[in-house]
Amino acid sequence: MIFLLIRHLESVKNINEHHFTSLENDEELTVKGMKEGEELARIIGEFILKSSAVIKNIYCANSIRSIETAKIIAYSTNAIVKTYKDLNSIRDNAFAGMSEAEVEKIDPEFMYQLKLYRLGLYNSFQIKHMDQKYPYNQVHLAQSNATK
Repeated sequence: MIFLLIRHLESVKNINEHHFTSLENDEELTVKGMKEGEELARIIGEFILKSSAVIKNIYCANSIRSIETAKIIAYSTNAIVKTYKDLNSIRDNAFAGMSEAEVEKIDPEFMYQLKLYRLGLYNSFQIKHMDQKYPYNQVHLAQSNATK
């Protein structure tokens, strides 16, 4: 079994002057994102041919950018796109809609960790939760345990 993990291609949110996400899932892919998707689909298609692999399903978040990414790949692989809200990366947070400069003034520690993450030097689960002083995975575990 082969798993290929892709978040999504470049979306309008990614080029929106470094603003943190809104709580909306309506950000579409950019033209560049769609072109990158076509190239990615071509590469995946070549891999499938060479390896005789079969892609039956593509699982994605229910955001427009994730669905558009999945559909580009599904078109070249004949896979079925299945969306799940639980795969969304958007979480309610205090920084929604703010620019990175605004967040830097409020929480420089978070911005430092985010910069390290973007350089590949930090694990996303180590970044403190935007509203808390401990990592997201601990917040998530605490929330999960509370609902059990």
